[in-house]
Amino acid sequence: MELKGGSGRSLADISVLVVDDNNYICDLLQRLLTAMGFNMIFTASTAVEAFRIVKGKTVDLVISDWEMPGKSGLDFLKACREALGTDMAHTCFVMLTAHTERENVLEAMQAGVDGFVVKPISPQSLYERVMKALAVRQQKIDDDDDVFL
Repeated sequence: MELKGGSGRSLADISVLVVDDNNYICDLLQRLLTAMGFNMIFTASTAVEAFRIVKGKTVDLVISDWEMPGKSGLDFLKACREALGTDMAHTCFVMLTAHTERENVLEAMQAGVDGFVVKPISPQSLYERVMKALAVRQQKIDDDDDVFL
């Protein structure tokens, strides 16, 4: 499947990092993403491990649980956007959460999240939310590129 927005990329070309301390959820997400057409999927069980991965690899899409022991998914998102700056500017970040309270959503949006997948996860909602978040990130990239035209 090709992405909208003229990027010309297929899902198979997009590298994904799944971050969750629950091995069952990591495995489930990996299977669902593979079924969607993603081929390059990395996993991490902590925010610290995930940060090491994004520092060493180009990751196009991050799907991170919000609640994890130690550093949270929100901590990870903030660290990525702040510490890695332009290296993470094109990375789409989706938060996996049961936190749907307005203040939590706003805080994540201010930190640079592109979308949310609300637990419990269904294949359809995962697909819809990931595709929407990828479109949102692509629009941000296109808008940034327009500044120089």
